[in-house]
Amino acid sequence: MVHRVSARKRGHEAVHSSGVMEQIEREMRPVAERQGCEWDATYENGTFAGDRGALHVAVRNLVENGLRHGGGKWIGLRGEKTGKSVAFTVEDRGSGISPADLPHLFDAFYRGVESRAQQRKGSGLGLALVDRIARGHGGSVRVANKPDGGARFTLTIPCE
Repeated sequence: MVHRVSARKRGHEAVHSSGVMEQIEREMRPVAERQGCEWDATYENGTFAGDRGALHVAVRNLVENGLRHGGGKWIGLRGEKTGKSVAFTVEDRGSGISPADLPHLFDAFYRGVESRAQQRKGSGLGLALVDRIARGHGGSVRVANKPDGGARFTLTIPCE
């Protein structure tokens, strides 16, 4: 049996995206700075119905992955309301993601070639959970390599 995380089933409440971002910044900025990583965050508020705790888990997971796999020098966190949705974006300035890994990143238990080769810790479940949370809110998550290096993950949630 497959269980889906759904904003309609659990924790259905008014969520303010800036509140999610502020909490992530309070928790993760000190971690980034201890690692010598520059933190760059900007966000505006958008309100939508959803599970605030689940969204927090999803965005925090993206930040933790950026710190772990993104070269460790810079991490950018953006939150913006665009039309009828809210977008949470986490990006880094690392080496990016292997093109062979891109189609599989959101598959449960998938770990990238480099992660396996370097024996990095992880189960391969974090990004699958992010995808499940996004879909449970009627949204999506996507990833792309940036032209100037690094990766960009964007979690988009519709506003009602």
